[in-house]
Amino acid sequence: MAEITANIGDDVWELTDKEITKKVVSSLSEEDFINEVDVCETDVKRAKYAYIIHDLNHSKNMKIISNFLKSIGIEICGRFSEFKYLNMDACIRSAMNMAKKLNDSINKIE
Repeated sequence: MAEITANIGDDVWELTDKEITKKVVSSLSEEDFINEVDVCETDVKRAKYAYIIHDLNHSKNMKIISNFLKSIGIEICGRFSEFKYLNMDACIRSAMNMAKKLNDSINKIE
């Protein structure tokens, strides 16, 4: 999977799926991440809202959302549920912390 950034209406957004695929595959090949001949399937998805935009109410709104979800028994974990731009190591750490928390809560019940 490859993820690229584009804004609605910019040059990248306006490319066809075929053009995006060609650009991404050739770039990955040039950087020696892949061999172009090994690519057997591609699919392009465009997401209008993919990145978190922090405004002045972000912290307050996240607290409201988080408290509501906790009140109905839903824990949040990861980049999209926590609305944080987490790097891979932070995502793994977040998942490990959540796994420990959930395992600890199960052990208390037993």
